[in-house]
Amino acid sequence: MTDQNKKKVAVIGLGYVGLSLAAAMSRRGARVYGIDRSEDVVRSVRAGLCPIREPGMDDLIREETTSGRLSAHREAALAGEADVIIMAVGTPLDGGYRPDMRQLEEAAGDICPFLRKGQTLILKSTVPPGTTREVARLLAEGTGLVPGKDIYMACCPERLAEGRIIKDLETIPVVVGGLTPKDTEEAASFWSGLGWEVIKVSGPEEAEMTKLADNLWIDLNIALANELCMLCHSMGVDVLEVINGANTLPKGMGKVNILFPGPGVGGSCLVKDPWFTHNMGVRHGLSLRLPSSGRLINEGMPGFIVRVTEEKLGARGIGLKGSPVCVMGLSFKQNTGDTRFSPSLPLIRMLSSRGAQVRVFDPWVPAHLAGELVEGRARVETDLRQAVTGCRAVIFMVGHEDFPRAPGFWKKLLEEDCLLVDGRYIFKGAEMMGAGLNYLAPGRKILRVSCEENSLCREF
Repeated sequence: MTDQNKKKVAVIGLGYVGLSLAAAMSRRGARVYGIDRSEDVVRSVRAGLCPIREPGMDDLIREETTSGRLSAHREAALAGEADVIIMAVGTPLDGGYRPDMRQLEEAAGDICPFLRKGQTLILKSTVPPGTTREVARLLAEGTGLVPGKDIYMACCPERLAEGRIIKDLETIPVVVGGLTPKDTEEAASFWSGLGWEVIKVSGPEEAEMTKLADNLWIDLNIALANELCMLCHSMGVDVLEVINGANTLPKGMGKVNILFPGPGVGGSCLVKDPWFTHNMGVRHGLSLRLPSSGRLINEGMPGFIVRVTEEKLGARGIGLKGSPVCVMGLSFKQNTGDTRFSPSLPLIRMLSSRGAQVRVFDPWVPAHLAGELVEGRARVETDLRQAVTGCRAVIFMVGHEDFPRAPGFWKKLLEEDCLLVDGRYIFKGAEMMGAGLNYLAPGRKILRVSCEENSLCREF
């Protein structure tokens, strides 16, 4: 057992990032105290239950709490027993698209009375550059301890994707930027001692900016794909063939890498980080165009999905007004129950405003939460066959693994003669059309596959 395995770690905030990281460190041998203000979260983890929907996390939480290496608490005092404190609280947007640092400031205030010399503090939350130094200032004022001398402090931004967090925790390097070279070394030694690959940068600002650069790139790349999708749809050109062809061109250290289009971008980080970047530009007297442009393009995609659905139905003499329409998926991406900034929500509002009788089905989102989110604009369904019965259109906004394997689902769609809108390119369109389904994938030019060659026909 290495010295790092013997270390005690306190994780402040047991959301998606904090809880997943706590369990991963526990599995690598560290003794981890998870600290959260929510009694419900603490109670769930103590019972060996995972309060978030994430593939593989249920088993991991149960194993680590049973082992005794992972425990959950409400008391911030336990931070005083830890060698390393990791702050993983939320940093949402405020009403002006600026970062709301209140949770982070409150967490810093909670642990101040219990800090002691020799501890290492790691900021894992997504924050604008300069935040780590500001938190260090607050801690110094509250404790008299000098960051960089009495305690060590670094930013190590999380870069995980929901739906694949466990895999990402095993494969993605940890970026480390400390207040001083000594702070960087202390934080880097902690991570590498637990088996993680470490990328050192010269300071916390570089680490903070790394996470924002990652998510700005992703959002802009998807915006490029989405504009190509809209153009290709209007021209009758297949956007996926265009992207696959374009991505074979060598460029720089790799190849052109255009991501797939989709019905919008959701989740906490991908939506907020471009606005963090935009507002940093404003504070420094710069008019950055790309962050807001990418956001506006991606925010417009639910409207594009509604428009192409309305056009396709209109070609069959069917209007949206009074038509039952089922939205498949309320979370922002596949295989997660996280609904933050989900593109399905504006899509539902638009469909409802056009008079559609909207239903929503998502087995990953609890029905009571779904009901609160749709605010009476849609009927929440818990039975898949009932959800699509009588529908004029079924719009797939996410690709949960549960959906394609649903028994008899395709036969039911064929019986209903409804339009299947594939917003995520989940299905083989040629097989769908060859089997007689009314299928639409925005931006795709699809040739039918005869039923003799079509595996889908065997389900009917």
